[in-house]
Amino acid sequence: MQLNVSFRKSVDIPNKFSENEDRYLMLRLSSRLRILVVSYCLMKGGSEIRIISTRKAGKKEQPDPFIQANHPSYIRGIRMSSMKTLIFGAGPLGCFYAHLLYEAGKDVTILARGRQYDFIKKNGVVLENEMTGERAVSKLNVVDRLEADDTYDLVVVLIRKNKLLPVFLVLGKNENVRNILFMGNNALGFAEYLKHLPQEKVLFGFPGAGGGRKEHVIHYVDREEPKGKRIPVRIGEIDGEMKERTIQIRSLFENSGVPVESVKDIDGWLKYHVAFVSPIANALYMQRCDNFALAKDRESIRLLIRACKEGGNVLWELGYRKRQPFKFNLFYWMPEFVTIKIFQGMFNSKYAEIAFAMHLKAAADELRELANEFKILVDKSSVKTPHIDRLRGYIP
Repeated sequence: MQLNVSFRKSVDIPNKFSENEDRYLMLRLSSRLRILVVSYCLMKGGSEIRIISTRKAGKKEQPDPFIQANHPSYIRGIRMSSMKTLIFGAGPLGCFYAHLLYEAGKDVTILARGRQYDFIKKNGVVLENEMTGERAVSKLNVVDRLEADDTYDLVVVLIRKNKLLPVFLVLGKNENVRNILFMGNNALGFAEYLKHLPQEKVLFGFPGAGGGRKEHVIHYVDREEPKGKRIPVRIGEIDGEMKERTIQIRSLFENSGVPVESVKDIDGWLKYHVAFVSPIANALYMQRCDNFALAKDRESIRLLIRACKEGGNVLWELGYRKRQPFKFNLFYWMPEFVTIKIFQGMFNSKYAEIAFAMHLKAAADELRELANEFKILVDKSSVKTPHIDRLRGYIP
């Protein structure tokens, strides 16, 4: 655990040690900005610290003015609750995460266009949880453009990759946006992004929810079971480092009820994700996006399982030796008949109906581009991919 550490001279610690040792109160804050710890300690010679006792800070110590005045990183962490954020894109996931941030009291604005902008301006963001049937409305701030002089601490881009070029151009004209988090599918790395934007501004991730839109109402799922845990978002820096902004953005989501997984190799994670979801999507297209029909079709599931393994083999040969997320290893460790059973259970669910099938009905263009991107990776390897090739033919 990384710690921000501060020292305060104390005169109330019992004198049980040498008179030559200075007594201090050490205040430590976890890197996840969750717990403030108070340690009574002694310092000798300017470098040696001897801890006497440690306890969790009390309520009166949480807003300690000494820490706020002397530790900017602590201040910035606390300020994350009011970080000015723009959600760029008012599709299902943009609306969902804007809603969660707004309901948690964050300073969030959503960028929408056309009729979606008009609807949100008049009615707010309207969402329906497909697991519970609950409906929610958030009257959050909405804009229809990002001006060149607008200022945001964070822009979260939730736009399909095949629609990103105009977004690059808009963001490239604005010098006041501090950080840009792209959340979406991407098999070919970051070169295209960095043609338009400076590397120090951008980081990448992937959302955890899924869904679609009927009229202007967002229908979503954010967990695999009604009483299950919310699926985390993934976030990572291009260089794999855990920067201060990474911690801040993680805190922003977590304080809004969204779990976060920090990914060291976000490029590899995104590539393996495409290797996983592209065969699943194409198998669903084979069944006209009927997930329940696919659940009954063992041979089609066998086909997508073998396609996923081929994709993993391609990435392994290209040097991506960490299969992620961890469950990708199950394609190699489990007997095929067991994996088929697992997929049958997954497809025979409300989660698959909303997160996969509903989304795919409106996203054939994105999935076609992802399949083409992964084909570029296949061509760089010597791996034969007959199952991937067969499934690719079902994309409408």
